[in-house]
Amino acid sequence: YEARNVLRFLEARGAFGKTGAKIYQDFGKRIVQAAEVGCVRDGVDMKESKDALDQIRVDIARWSRRLIYRYLGVLALWALGGVVIGLLVFALGGIYPDIKNYGLAIVGAMVGAWGSRAAARNEVAFSDVQDFVDMHLEPMIRVVFVGLITVVAALLLKVGVFSISIGTFQFSTFATDTGAALLLGF
Repeated sequence: YEARNVLRFLEARGAFGKTGAKIYQDFGKRIVQAAEVGCVRDGVDMKESKDALDQIRVDIARWSRRLIYRYLGVLALWALGGVVIGLLVFALGGIYPDIKNYGLAIVGAMVGAWGSRAAARNEVAFSDVQDFVDMHLEPMIRVVFVGLITVVAALLLKVGVFSISIGTFQFSTFATDTGAALLLGF
């Protein structure tokens, strides 16, 4: 049922695009054939059916890479918007020096948010394919959440609620160290 349900979900969300009907039908036929081999034909062969379903999952995951790249493009646009906001905050640091490096932390967070999702694109399991279908709200929510968490973490570091250090490097110096500010976000 998993393969069929994921396939139906993708079809319902319009993930197959203009050529959707043919692709959806092809995958659907293959699922039905695998089910027949494993359940109703004479000489039922569960191993052959399981192998066929595994191959269908691989093929759907391989086909869905274009969805993943499209999702990453939308996420990149939202992250770019976050970078612009971070650079504006950095520029406002000329007037309000205390906020200057918060902007750099936001820039680092946006790069990190996109980079972490992009790095995981080749490791997407079949069951995770549907996570890349929603390109309307999810990328925006991800970027806003990452930006807010970064600012809150920076504020908590600044007031000394906690500290983060790697070797002799202290992240609490982000307010005066631009490299620390970028790394804090990243």
